[in-house]
Amino acid sequence: MRNIDLAKYILLAGSLISPHVELSYIGMFFPREFVLLVCLALLSGVAFIEYSSKTVPFGITNADSFALLFYLFIVANTFLFHHPFKNLEGFLLATGLFCAYVVYRITFRQIADYAILLTIATSPLVIELLISGAQYFGAIPSSNPFFAVTGSFNNPGILAGYSAICLPVSLHLFLTYGEDSSRRRVYQLTGLNTLAAVLLLVLSGSRGAILAAVLSCSYILFIHFEPGKRIGKIRNAQWILAGVSIPVVLGIAVYLYLLRPESAAGRLFVWKNTLSMIKEQPLLGVGTGNFSAEYAMAQQQYFESNKPDAFELSVADSILVPFNEILNLLAEQGIAGIALLLLFSFFTLNNVQKGHHPKFAIECIYAAVASFFVLSLTGYPSKSIGIMVTMLLLTALSNSGVSATWPSFKASVQAALLTVTVSVCVLLWLGSGYFFQTLHYYNAGRAYAFMRQYKGANERYERCYTEMRHSSDFLLAYASSLYQSGDYTKSLQILEDYDQIAYSYESTLLKAKNYYAQKQFRQALVFLENAAHIIPSRFEPLYFQVQSHQELGQTDMAKQAAARILALPVKIASDQVQTIREHARRVYSDDNQKNSL
Repeated sequence: MRNIDLAKYILLAGSLISPHVELSYIGMFFPREFVLLVCLALLSGVAFIEYSSKTVPFGITNADSFALLFYLFIVANTFLFHHPFKNLEGFLLATGLFCAYVVYRITFRQIADYAILLTIATSPLVIELLISGAQYFGAIPSSNPFFAVTGSFNNPGILAGYSAICLPVSLHLFLTYGEDSSRRRVYQLTGLNTLAAVLLLVLSGSRGAILAAVLSCSYILFIHFEPGKRIGKIRNAQWILAGVSIPVVLGIAVYLYLLRPESAAGRLFVWKNTLSMIKEQPLLGVGTGNFSAEYAMAQQQYFESNKPDAFELSVADSILVPFNEILNLLAEQGIAGIALLLLFSFFTLNNVQKGHHPKFAIECIYAAVASFFVLSLTGYPSKSIGIMVTMLLLTALSNSGVSATWPSFKASVQAALLTVTVSVCVLLWLGSGYFFQTLHYYNAGRAYAFMRQYKGANERYERCYTEMRHSSDFLLAYASSLYQSGDYTKSLQILEDYDQIAYSYESTLLKAKNYYAQKQFRQALVFLENAAHIIPSRFEPLYFQVQSHQELGQTDMAKQAAARILALPVKIASDQVQTIREHARRVYSDDNQKNSL
């Protein structure tokens, strides 16, 4: 193996592993996005060195053209088209992913060894297994307090989704090279990756990911059991496998639905509200990264016009994603955006067949795409950098080795590589302060807030306010810390900044609590009613409504709010909920003695 190829493989592995290595104690110093950009910059630099000594044509395909058009549409939909919110986080994520596609596409336009590339693509599975195993046995905490095992992600569903995408690829390589002594290392590594993927699926327990993995792995096994091939004394094992796998997959799908039918029903409710959003802005959508804000407004409007029934009370919540990538894309980018992405996908899959790809590589790409599609129907794989970087690598490989639609660039390819390298390095230079100093203050502020030392938290949040004022999570954390420290006026000012980029139940309730603390009860009641309509099953907005009406001497209104509290079903029992209900009973019984939480 040439040294230049070894460098490319090492940097590729670094770019694929970087989204998986951020633990709480490491992330303060080496954020995964920064490591990813470093690897991409070095990778494009290595490619520039490799191709500067020889003339290698680089042809732009139709798929590349539509990838560029889709990204330019995202830019326009963020900055040029009018939307009530301007969320730069979604735009920055799209920019980083497009940069990854360009680097992979240029660097691997000539592929020497698909087996090594695909083995590297699935190698982070072992890292995820080590992290998940440590979480399972209690050595390290998971990043989500509600789940014991999440790997390097913040949700077990994303961990399972990543495993379901990589499992058919590693399984296919393992079965393909089992009898090839010259590729023993590939066989061993992909066997380890396959085992890691299976164990991760078991630990995570995600229904959609298990179904995706079963479907894609059935396809891989169907390929390996060739027509007429005998397994032991069994002939035509391929068709027997097909006859068995179809009812098994259907049975698994039914069982997984019956396992948690309330979850599936809740997603149907989310999809219904999402469709109402799409009808409002069908052509251009609500803008990149604006789904959660627009959904909160849509849910508020729905419950202002419709009295929630018992089912809706049980499923209405703060929704960040619609649990369906097609609906999410339609909601954020509209018909225009999804048309461009469909054209890109069509030409990419067409290039898989037209390119000079080995048969096993084509089958691996198809299996991974099948898993991604199944996950997209009930999940949100596009929100994971780890999943998207892996899929973009497979996409770039699909478009390599294809005759160019546009004239090939020979003399200009070195300039293109240099431009990409310099651009990424400039981004690194501009973002270095953000990644290190800013995140240091942000994480320190969160640590102080966790310890309820809010003045210390406020000082550190203020130091990174300029750089992070476009982050909705940061603004909400800062405003909450200011409220806890008693600085209600500034908390409201920060929430005004938040309103420019997002809208949520949490921000609406926090705004109401700030007004309540300043004894501006009429303003508080406006936002309390809004919060109660966004998520009608929550007790806290109604509790503060009771308190505000009592402060204003509106006894009848206080009783009405108390009656709403007593009529609500208890989803999760807690001491706070019990205290609120006891206070509501006293108010409803004409006992106006005030109690505090």
